[in-house]
Amino acid sequence: MIEFWSTARHRVLKADILTSGADIGCEVHNGSRNGATLRLSGAATVPSNFTLQVDGGPSLSCSVIRRSRIELGVRFLG
Repeated sequence: MIEFWSTARHRVLKADILTSGADIGCEVHNGSRNGATLRLSGAATVPSNFTLQVDGGPSLSCSVIRRSRIELGVRFLG
C-alpha cells in the first residue's frame, strides 16, 4: 500500500465518495493505514462499500464500519 497515511493523524484531507449516483464531498480525519473517519457536510445516503478519491492522492476501496449523521468510520480494503 502507498505510504500516503504515514503523515500525522491530525491532518485533514479533502476527498470525494464515489457512488453510482452523485459524488459526495467529505473531509478525511484521523487517517491511518487501516481506515479513517470521514466527515460529511450533512446527512447523505452512502452505500456500505464505495471508492474514496482523495484530492491529490490515491483512490481507496472502503467499507463502512460506523455511521452517524455527519460522520462515517471506514476501513480500507486492500
